[in-house]
Amino acid sequence: MAIVNFTVVGFAAYSHSGNEFRALETCAHCKDFTGGSTSLTRSLTFLPPSAAVAAAPTALSGTAPYTAYYNTTVAQPRLFVWSWPHQAILVDTDGSLISSGTITAPIGGVSNGAWSLDDCRSVPGAAAEFNIATQPIPLGGCTAHSGLENNLFRPAECQKFNEGAAVICKPGVTFRRVMLNNHAPQTLAYRDMIVRDVETNMTAISHQSKYNEDGYVFTTAVGRSYWLHWDIPYRLDPSRFTMHKMDVLNKDSWLYIQSKYVVPPAAIAINENEQEPLQALPDPLNATSGTVFYSRTPTLNRFYSWNGTKYNDTTATVLVAGATDRTLTVRPLSCAGGAESCDVLGAPLGYELRNGTLYWSDEATWAGSTAAGGAKPTAGSNVNIPFSWNLVIDESPPALGRVLVEGNVTFSSRRDISFTAAAIVVRSNGSLTAGNATNSHPRKVELFLTGNRNSSNIVISKEMNAGAKVLAAVDGGTVGLYGAPVATRWTALAATATAGSSHLLLAGTGLGWGIGGKVTVTSSSYNWKQAETRSIVTVLDSPSAEALTAAGFSGTGPAIYDSLAAATPGYGSGSISTGGVSSIRQYNATLLTLDQPLVHDHYARVSNWDGLFVDLRPEVAYQSSNIVIRAADGPWQAEQDGGEQFGVRVLAYGPSLLQLDNVVVAYCGQAGLGRPCVHFDRLKALKPGRAANISAAAAAAGRQPAIADAAAAVELGLGLNPSYLSGSAVVSALDLAVWISTAYNPYMEESATSAMQKLFNASATNNTSSSVAAAVVAGNVIGGSLDVDTVRIDVRGSVVVDNLAWGTVKDMSGKSKFDNILPATFRVTTNNIVLRRNIAAGSERIGFYLAGEPCSTLPHPRLGGGKALRVANNTAHSNLVGLMLEANDSGQRCSGAAGFSMWRNWDYGVFTVKGILTSVTLVDITVVETKHVGVLILYMGALSEPVEINMAAMTLIGTSGPESCTICNGTSPMIAGKTADLTCHQKLSSQSYNRETPFSPAVGLASSMFALLISPGPEFKPWDAVKGYPTILGITRVEGAMFGGYQGPSTCPGASPVHAGTYAIGAYYLLLAYQAPTQLATDKKGASITLLPFGRP
Repeated sequence: MAIVNFTVVGFAAYSHSGNEFRALETCAHCKDFTGGSTSLTRSLTFLPPSAAVAAAPTALSGTAPYTAYYNTTVAQPRLFVWSWPHQAILVDTDGSLISSGTITAPIGGVSNGAWSLDDCRSVPGAAAEFNIATQPIPLGGCTAHSGLENNLFRPAECQKFNEGAAVICKPGVTFRRVMLNNHAPQTLAYRDMIVRDVETNMTAISHQSKYNEDGYVFTTAVGRSYWLHWDIPYRLDPSRFTMHKMDVLNKDSWLYIQSKYVVPPAAIAINENEQEPLQALPDPLNATSGTVFYSRTPTLNRFYSWNGTKYNDTTATVLVAGATDRTLTVRPLSCAGGAESCDVLGAPLGYELRNGTLYWSDEATWAGSTAAGGAKPTAGSNVNIPFSWNLVIDESPPALGRVLVEGNVTFSSRRDISFTAAAIVVRSNGSLTAGNATNSHPRKVELFLTGNRNSSNIVISKEMNAGAKVLAAVDGGTVGLYGAPVATRWTALAATATAGSSHLLLAGTGLGWGIGGKVTVTSSSYNWKQAETRSIVTVLDSPSAEALTAAGFSGTGPAIYDSLAAATPGYGSGSISTGGVSSIRQYNATLLTLDQPLVHDHYARVSNWDGLFVDLRPEVAYQSSNIVIRAADGPWQAEQDGGEQFGVRVLAYGPSLLQLDNVVVAYCGQAGLGRPCVHFDRLKALKPGRAANISAAAAAAGRQPAIADAAAAVELGLGLNPSYLSGSAVVSALDLAVWISTAYNPYMEESATSAMQKLFNASATNNTSSSVAAAVVAGNVIGGSLDVDTVRIDVRGSVVVDNLAWGTVKDMSGKSKFDNILPATFRVTTNNIVLRRNIAAGSERIGFYLAGEPCSTLPHPRLGGGKALRVANNTAHSNLVGLMLEANDSGQRCSGAAGFSMWRNWDYGVFTVKGILTSVTLVDITVVETKHVGVLILYMGALSEPVEINMAAMTLIGTSGPESCTICNGTSPMIAGKTADLTCHQKLSSQSYNRETPFSPAVGLASSMFALLISPGPEFKPWDAVKGYPTILGITRVEGAMFGGYQGPSTCPGASPVHAGTYAIGAYYLLLAYQAPTQLATDKKGASITLLPFGRP
């Protein structure tokens, strides 16, 4: 833009209204953090206000100070308004904008080349005309910039004024805009980017904005080198970024843009083309834009440290030529050249015949072996176990480097083993086992893996970088670890455990939990962080009345309602809402004594609503085993201040087998890299005979808990690859905890916004591939994930049953307000899986994020269906949202869910963020004590698209017992989502409801809304805002529902008026046009809408 022959009158520091006016604001109506464009000015005139006396402060009028005020403030205009960094570049081509007549701040006297404002009037070529449409931006002239969060300006060239908000730079210093997006990994997507001057180490911040095409804009002086990195506590380098829309200047206006890598890439690609290596920096005046110099020599990074750690890194320098705006996508490559050159492990070791069983401790085992190095491994050695070896690890070796297994390796059953290595890779039909599918391993095995973010990666091919600190089965390898079994990894509390108590009363006996074992009791409030971990001191099955009384539990033992077992098989949620319950079954309990008292109350209640039982009991997870895989430096890695967030990973890739049974995996996952604790990645079918033999052995031993779902598993094709994670504990996860994945990696291959937008379609496309085999995740306890999903399922045919997971963390520190990542405890992106009896027991965002089932499979009493449910009996509590539903990938125009129980979730029990694209059917859904709305369906579609929301066998409870009025009752001050009441959710979205007290009313069922567009949701936009026009052919039908415990304004009278009450049914009164008719009707089976009073305890 050019501003020529322009006169500005009366913009002074003071006005009649008391507000400040400024003559120029670049991009005044732009969205936050956008702009960066260059505007040229010439022949500007600034005139003072005509009524100067009236404009001046009354106290100064007619006085000597007034004269000074007039001369320094009124007569000289207030030129600029700057609202964010890199907002614009103003080029004064003739000195009429920037001079001693327009700016009072003294400039000059600085070292290394003093200059003054009068220099701005002497601009080479100022008298010449220019045509902005056809000519490059003229060079020369003083420039004006935003000084906010930008320290790139060198003192010898530029001066800040107006308290640092504005910067004036001398003639001859040219500035250029660059935009950047398409950056990955996903963890970087919404974080601030740091632009660092390589020569001076001075920096500027650039904030991410969706209005910058999901990226950044920054402005820099030309002819210099800048390193781009992101503001994140631990080291995480970009796996890709794209620079685009650079200002087109002359060839002298080049930039060198650097990216640094703590793990040296094999090569750098520009626009997906691998670049030939240069021996020096490219000629900035003659080389092609995008030419790269990659310095492969690791050098100490003196500029920056991450959590106090400095690294050696390599540097890629990309030329951004001055006279072009060519888009440049920069990507480091793990592999250079052809696929054959990628495998860092090299060719197979070959056949080395050794008769009989070999022992690690025996020197003769190693003597004379070419593949194994000819001598017993010493500390730090890389170890190769060749094909045909049958090796028993019968001692604890010193800490090793990389261990490559192509033979058969087992851990001794006669002694405890501690095995430490940088990485263990099993390939080429090799195996690493402890026990087998029919006999568990009797002794301790501790696998400690070492390494940090700068450790060398194990690259298998262009498609597989196994990373570091990894236990991996690849290219036909087998890892089978079978720990001592326990009856169950988790159960429910049998009675309330109060703060100060050192006892837990658990449902069931014969659990198999040992003294010294770790247990976690989950939260019963809205705050998942009230989960508590303790060690077991004593275990007592079927305690006597005296033992119960001594432990603080009165009576002869509480009645425990086994609601899951009493529900109709294959149908029903955690609350019993359909037939077959004639009596309450009591069973024995187990009493645990803990090493430390509990800090929080953990309420256990089974609420009876005229024969319908609602189970609101927190769970207890057992986290110990005789086989452990963990990071050697685990506790340090997990520290938020100091740690690298870089744990172990366990991987099965391709036609390989991974079976973990009753194993503990701890301090695991590698934050930001999309490398989970346990990863079943692009599994391939095993040879039929091998798969059948393994499956049969596992089934015979009862070591595949999903066998209970055999019919569904057979239908889905389970057995192509019988890999599983069973009866295990995956805890202290630093990335995802468990992932069954296809070829699509949203965490590494897409920036967050585009990944979230493309994820559904991409995963649906990938999941149709019959070449990807499924896996089983059953009977596990899973704790934690950092700003990603805890358990993620992308592959059809997967079986996920009987798992308890909690601790899904949303990282909000240093993030852009456009952050819309909603991590879920269970994220399911496809259909045709088995998802049963899982519990999401605490997420800072979502419990279950589910691609809905095709409605034809759901047992709606009027619409039909009713196949044996693949997805049923799942529970979510202590989350921000219990169940997030999105459209399925089956091609049906209806998506739904059945058999879910949600209790004490904050914003919603059931919700469809961004608007679902299909009709919806919900059957047998229980929602209890949601702080805002129990069920809200938002539909987004065409104006005249027919759409139905059908609900049946719904149970909605406003208050369930006396503790309902003590858990986060709104009597403690709550501002911006934080409160002294720790029973409230402690990390609300910026768009959450009830961020401040007094709270708004809690509603069970809200009218569905139908619109052309729906808000994308947190963090930037509301959950439930509609956009555009309402659609005209939507309807909601509720057939057979029970509403209980909704007392209106009299709910919790002691907490009123801060507690605004509970109401069964509500509508958004400001959006009535978007709420199509809602029918509350009796269905064909005679199930009517029932309203009950406060539930009986």
